[in-house]
Amino acid sequence: MVMVDPIALTAAALVAKACYEFAGEAGKSAWQGAGHAVQLIKNRLRNNHRAESALARVVENADDQDRIYELAEVLDGILTVDPQFRHRLVDLIGDVDKQSDTVTFLTEIRGGFIQKQVNVGVVRGDLSL
Repeated sequence: MVMVDPIALTAAALVAKACYEFAGEAGKSAWQGAGHAVQLIKNRLRNNHRAESALARVVENADDQDRIYELAEVLDGILTVDPQFRHRLVDLIGDVDKQSDTVTFLTEIRGGFIQKQVNVGVVRGDLSL
């Protein structure tokens, strides 16, 4: 598995969280907070078939870690070549992070062992995991 930018992973998890919880009361506040970030992502992925497909798979299977990571890989590639998108996304994730009910926590378990555990707030600059 390729290591992706923590911002890409956080953004993908945020999309999944917003989609997964949207049906419930908690999801309404999560969607309000995440809505701007999700809309930014949707707009940026428009007309990119691979990216739109990855997003659609997360929307359909919001609790599927493999689909979330696939979207994160797509976002990672875009963040690398579009610093303006990265900057806007970091700012929007920071806004969401300020809301106590929208915290992203990811634990990756492969083969019965914890491979990676990440709790990401706002990262400005480089971060190695």
